[in-house]
Amino acid sequence: MTGGPLMDQVMLDEPGLRERLERERSRMTHQVFLLAESGMLPSEEERRTQARAATARAWMIHIAASLEPVWDAAPRDLGTSVETWFASNGERLEVLELGLARRIADGPVSDLATRARRVDLGSASRWLFEAVGAICDPDGDGGPAFARRTGGWLDAHDDEIGRLAADARVDAPDDERTAESAELLAHVQVTVAALEASLPGLSADPAPAA
Repeated sequence: MTGGPLMDQVMLDEPGLRERLERERSRMTHQVFLLAESGMLPSEEERRTQARAATARAWMIHIAASLEPVWDAAPRDLGTSVETWFASNGERLEVLELGLARRIADGPVSDLATRARRVDLGSASRWLFEAVGAICDPDGDGGPAFARRTGGWLDAHDDEIGRLAADARVDAPDDERTAESAELLAHVQVTVAALEASLPGLSADPAPAA
């Protein structure tokens, strides 16, 4: 999977990514602190899941912000708009997680840790598609239609996510940190490719109609 203009911009803006990662991780740390104060300290697995969600959210906001310099139709401050949309539409992420969990449970992935990563990261990608669709309505047929179309593109490239993740962890196949990083970067690459295929003006290889 080769990079296009959006992937180039995503990787170019390292300061923007660092700032977004720091902000989301700070928010997560504050939430854990509040839980601890109330006597509800999360387990190690719950903290790992929260960290994954915070990292994924930061990357999705970063991808949205990276659209503005390379997509003529992007509204000003798209990254901020997506961040605001996320804050108001948390229930949509929960719905996406449930649907994707069922789909992955019926698929070929048997490792439970990999399933959990695919659900958390894949639902974050689809959450971004819903946000971009709602804010931008790229094709004029409604945000949900864009989200379904781009999500379908992602579904059709499940094997690519698995291949990219496997390639990234080949030197340390049993290391959990390497696995987390490999799955994250695989989802980032395929999420960006889905947007490049679906947004008018970013690619001549369009996604199929919804």
